[in-house]
Amino acid sequence: MYEENSDVKQRLITIGRKEFLEQGYVKASMRNISAAANVTTGAIYFFFHNKEDFFRAILDETATDWKKHLQDYAESEINGSKSSAENDRELIAFLFNHKEEVRILFEKSEGTVYEGYREELCEILENAFMVFYKRFGGREEDGNIVKIVVRMRLQGYYELLHGDYTMEQAIKYTELLAFYGDSGFAGMMKKYNEMLGSSVG
Repeated sequence: MYEENSDVKQRLITIGRKEFLEQGYVKASMRNISAAANVTTGAIYFFFHNKEDFFRAILDETATDWKKHLQDYAESEINGSKSSAENDRELIAFLFNHKEEVRILFEKSEGTVYEGYREELCEILENAFMVFYKRFGGREEDGNIVKIVVRMRLQGYYELLHGDYTMEQAIKYTELLAFYGDSGFAGMMKKYNEMLGSSVG
């Protein structure tokens, strides 16, 4: 029998990550994974209860850590304990170190506990951005603009994972995107308040 922390288990996780990234959870084949690992399918079920348990063994740690990073990011943005540039550098460094896992979570998790994960992350950022929105005079009835801005910001990070960028390039572009985002948000709220003023007048 296999040892719990054997090389076989680590090989299955490595090959499984590749299979889930290429095929998605629904279409991923346990037979393909076991064949690539040169073991029987039963070896997978020795280490993991079922397909989703296997999937979660690959992603749980990254999913938990990424959510914690975003929660810390949102909190520090609100209380000003870190600059936006510092927050963004830390976030993109984390994403770059977990590229495959992040792509699986965003693109390939249908049919699992993580299929709503992207929306959970958006909600964390929306709550933080809503604080700034209201500080700048934003009204509740126009709050949907925050959802749009958040999705644009999150998509910007995500696009960096698809390009052939070095870590240094990604950090550089992230800082530029952060500056663009901050300046754009301030400009948007200025225009918004001008629109409110003209509508009142």
